[in-house]
Formats: sequence, structure tokens, C-alpha cells
Amino acid sequence: MTVTLWEIPVPSTQVETTRIEQLPKRLTRLAISLVVLRDDVDVVEYHDLSFEGTELFTCTYLTSLTVEVIRSAYDKLVDLGQTELRAQIAGRSQKKDIRHLMICFDDGPCYEVVCTSFSHLER
Repeated sequence: MTVTLWEIPVPSTQVETTRIEQLPKRLTRLAISLVVLRDDVDVVEYHDLSFEGTELFTCTYLTSLTVEVIRSAYDKLVDLGQTELRAQIAGRSQKKDIRHLMICFDDGPCYEVVCTSFSHLER
């Protein structure tokens, strides 16, 4: 069962950039900049999704995405639950707390992360 963990506060047509970073200690960060209207002025708002205990991450673009993937994760970070990929990685790593997360944007990219936890920071 898919569970929504975080939603982009504006339509993804207003996503200016996304950038994935691999940091020390198996931390993966997805930096997202959004153009939002505040007091009739466009301003850039920054959001960081940090994934701790990363076991795997992938990036897939629109031409390779399925309709199901787009429907389940478009404009939102979701936990995909007990997927086959999650089970394979959990079995190899012998960790029970692994999660399979996904988020998709206009025209891709669609990011998938298998990790132990995540956090969100607006800056």
C-alpha cells in the first residue's frame, strides 16, 4: 500500500530545479527549488528531502516511466510499502527497517530511494 509522506506545495510545473547529492555516511539529499508567488512576487523556495541509510537510489525520466508510477508518486514523496525491490535489498543487507520511497516531477525525473528513513527541511 502506498502512503504519502510529503507533497510539493505547488504544481510541479513550478519546480525550478532538482538535484540529487550523495553525502557522507550514506546520506542522499534531494534539493528542490520551487518558484512560488508571495505578495504578487515570484520567489524561490528551497526544500531538502534527506534520505538516511541509503542502500540504493535511481533516477528515471518520463519516456521510461509507467502510468502507475506517475499516478502514485507525481508531485509527492510516497512510501511504496512492501515492494519486491525493498524485499531484495532488505534480504541482502539484513535490515528490517528499510523503506522504498519515490517522488516524480513533470517530465521526470522520478527518484526512487531505498533507505532507512527520511526528513524534510524547508529553507
